[in-house]
Amino acid sequence: MDSPTTPDTAPDADDEPTDPLEARLVECLRRHELGGEPALAEFLKSVPADRAALERRLEMLRGLGLLQPSERPARIDAPAALPETIGDFRLLGRLGEGGMGVVHLAEQISLGRLVALKLIRGGAAGSPAAVARFRREASSLARLRHPHLTAVYGAGEDAGVRWIAMEFIDGSGLDQLVREAGERGRTLEPRLVATWARDLARALAVAHEAGVIHRDVKPSNIKIASDGRARLLDFGLARDLGAETLSISGSFIGSPQYAAPEQVRGEHAAVGPASDVYGLGATLYDALTGRPPFAGATTEELFRRILAEDPPSPRALAPGVPRDLACVVSKALEKNPAHRYATAQAFADDLDAVLTDRPTVAKPPGPWLRLAKWSRRKPGPAAAIGVGVVALCVASAVFALDRARAADARRAEAAHEIAEAGRALERYRALRAA
Repeated sequence: MDSPTTPDTAPDADDEPTDPLEARLVECLRRHELGGEPALAEFLKSVPADRAALERRLEMLRGLGLLQPSERPARIDAPAALPETIGDFRLLGRLGEGGMGVVHLAEQISLGRLVALKLIRGGAAGSPAAVARFRREASSLARLRHPHLTAVYGAGEDAGVRWIAMEFIDGSGLDQLVREAGERGRTLEPRLVATWARDLARALAVAHEAGVIHRDVKPSNIKIASDGRARLLDFGLARDLGAETLSISGSFIGSPQYAAPEQVRGEHAAVGPASDVYGLGATLYDALTGRPPFAGATTEELFRRILAEDPPSPRALAPGVPRDLACVVSKALEKNPAHRYATAQAFADDLDAVLTDRPTVAKPPGPWLRLAKWSRRKPGPAAAIGVGVVALCVASAVFALDRARAADARRAEAAHEIAEAGRALERYRALRAA
């Protein structure tokens, strides 16, 4: 599976550079501020196409004394910086980390239960935007109740460390399962994947009804528990539909390979339930085929494909995918949000129809829709054919007009001849009478 060419998430900002390389340099500085040299090195690995140019600029900043490792803040998740206990929780080991937080396995001492304890990074703890996002994640999770969403037990702060205590789910990430299947030269079983997607779509429908948009649905944010159930994780980028977005228009938020076109364009006001439907559709595509719908050597190439191209049918990459399931995936990945499923529940209903062998709302595209999509994929040949068709139509019209004019001329000549014959007959009758 292709790895993302940019970081998974981008923080909200008041002023984002428009030049792609400049935007990445700003992200380098943010990563350095939040996590020091290790976080910076990790980010540079994710942008191989721009790494050399970025390293040159960073070296210039170091030469000017503007990027000094000795002045970076200590990371809260460094082993030496973490106490054995945080409030009512005893830390047992690290489970994973993201752009803003680190998740530890912990024991809640008072209740004797295992929890997933998410801690905000040390550098981010001093950022008002990061703290607000951390609180927003806790608030979003706290008001959601669904068997396929992670339950939150509480949130707080202890000795300057902000935390969210969540349900601990023993299992494997969907991205890990897809990768392991690929290493064996296989893909995951379609009906099992469709079941997971149906359950997750129902969970998203509950979140949307509560006014919460996830904005970052992807395989690594989905865990398959030991009981076989799929669970949606990480609401760190969630947005409340009732709140005004802080992100400026044009800035990208999300994970590139699973982001809807409206997210890629930075149209934050247009990001809603249909965007999560797309993200789940892209995740379903990945799980069925072993690769995301789009990939690119650079972010720009990836974004261009998301906006201008259609992915191959899942059946073209994995012939074992049922035809109706492929149609459902294609509908979820429509570029126009109005052409996708209107709600996550509608998406779930169609997936359930696939699993119970009932007719689906999604249908194979008709000839005109196939022609329109082909034209979008192949604009050059489509334009040439279009010009030829127009020319043929014009020639046909001119030919038809000439034929019509000729017919009119023949009719006029025949009418003239009939009139002349009538006059001759009258003259004959008059002479005969005389």
